[in-house]
Amino acid sequence: MHALGVSLEVAVLTTVCATLLGASAALAIARGNLPGARLVLATMLSPLMLPAILTGLALFQAYVLLDVGRPLWGLVAGHTLVTIPYVVRTTLAVLHNFDLRLEEAARNLGASPARTFFEVTLPLVKPGVLAGAIFAFIVSFDQFPVSLFLVNPGGETLPITLFNYLKFDLDGTIGAASVVSILLAFVVVIALDRTVGLRAYVKL
Repeated sequence: MHALGVSLEVAVLTTVCATLLGASAALAIARGNLPGARLVLATMLSPLMLPAILTGLALFQAYVLLDVGRPLWGLVAGHTLVTIPYVVRTTLAVLHNFDLRLEEAARNLGASPARTFFEVTLPLVKPGVLAGAIFAFIVSFDQFPVSLFLVNPGGETLPITLFNYLKFDLDGTIGAASVVSILLAFVVVIALDRTVGLRAYVKL
């Protein structure tokens, strides 16, 4: 239960960080006319192309060099790094078909840039952002390679605890915990589907 609590805490913090950073990056790439936008996008998506175990090892070595140990924020940072690409990709998919005339109409009617963003842009890109947030939560909750290097003793996540059970104490606990992990992922998706209607955006 302690490991489940740690996994949920890390997954929630990771989802918040990855969603804010990933959605902001996607908006900047799609709208900011950044020089070298393709290179920036490739950099943001690069964690998908690298084995997660190498990412975990690199972060572990960086933390050792910085002499910061293995704090909870370090684990959240590692999970955020590997989940940001999901938010960036799903948000860009929505922005690709975004009708800029809607924003122009709002501005012509006197809306400020902030009001246009919160009342026009954000509601229209929300499906992509939420889809990315779902991916971020599930990937973080089930993340093993990065967690293997960054968890501290006494603060193991659920996948690490299950791995230790497999090595030292094979019993029915593993099956029960695995079922809970799978059901939790289903509950998150079903709850969001009932609240925001994800079926309409399954193409993402």
